[in-house]
Amino acid sequence: MFASCQLIFIAVIGLLLESLSPVEAICRENVQTNPYHCVKALQRIIYDEEGHLPTTETSVKVMYKSCLILVDNPTRAFVTEEKIVNLAVNIFQQCSKSAGRLQLPDDASIGVEIMQPAPPGSQQRRTTPISSSTDLHVMRSKAYESLSTDPQGNISARETTLEQLQLERPTSHLNIMTTDGSKIRMRKEDAETFFKTMVQKCDGKWGYINMIGAEGPNGRTIMHTFSDALPPRRMLA
Repeated sequence: MFASCQLIFIAVIGLLLESLSPVEAICRENVQTNPYHCVKALQRIIYDEEGHLPTTETSVKVMYKSCLILVDNPTRAFVTEEKIVNLAVNIFQQCSKSAGRLQLPDDASIGVEIMQPAPPGSQQRRTTPISSSTDLHVMRSKAYESLSTDPQGNISARETTLEQLQLERPTSHLNIMTTDGSKIRMRKEDAETFFKTMVQKCDGKWGYINMIGAEGPNGRTIMHTFSDALPPRRMLA
C-alpha cells in the first residue's frame, strides 16, 4: 500500500512539474531503468532531521535492484528532499525508462543521476596480480606501521580525519575512502581486520572490500588495492 501511494505521489508531482523544468535532462536511451525500482531506491536516501541531505556528504549513492541513483552535492549545500525528488521525477518524465542526469536550475553543481548498477561481480574480477603473497604481507606490515591514528585509535592523518587515505609501496597501492565524501570514522585495528580478509580472498590481485566507518549516514568505507600496471577503478556501487 505504501509503495502504491508513493508511486501516485511521484506521478502527481510529475504532472505538476510538466511545464516547470527549464533544464533539459541528459538521457542515455541505450540504458534502461525500472521506475518502480528507482522509486524504491529514492526511499533509501537518509536525510537529516530537517529533511535536508546531510552536509557531511558530497555524494549519495542508493540502489534497489536494477536502479542506482547518484546525488551530487559537492559544496555540501542545504538541499531538501523535495528538490531531490523533483529532479528524479523530471528525469523519469524526460527520459521515460532510460537512464539520465539532471542538475538543479539554480545550482548546476547539484544533480541527480539515474543509472544501472554495475553487473554483479564486475568490480571484483581479480585478474591482475598486484604483488606476490610475500610482498603483500610486507606491504600490509609497512602500511599499517605508517598509518597514523588519533589518541582514540581512529584512522587519521596528522590527527585530522579525512575522506580518503592512500598508502603507497613500490608497485602497490592501498586506498581507504568513503563512498559519500564524508570523513572516515574507523579504528585502525578494525581496518586491518578487513585488509587481512581482502588479502586472503584476492590472493595477490586487484581487489576491494566494503567496510563500516563513514561519518555520513548514506555512506560506507571502501578499502581498495591496485598496482601501477592496473589503475584504480571507479566504485559505482
